[in-house]
Amino acid sequence: MRHVLGPALQLALATELAGGDRDDEIDRAIGEAAPAVRDVVRRLPPDPPGRARRARLGGRLDAGLRG
Repeated sequence: MRHVLGPALQLALATELAGGDRDDEIDRAIGEAAPAVRDVVRRLPPDPPGRARRARLGGRLDAGLRG
């Protein structure tokens, strides 16, 4: 799952480091995802939950792409 979600997660974290809003980046990634990406995500197991920032963002992105 990291290969599918990783680029959007890294962009969100980089945006945060630059003083931007990581949540806006996650929302944008969900909104702009192609149907083929959503289909791939739905075929894979859900991103495992976690307490780290990256894991929480990954869970949000995963759920958004599945929904």
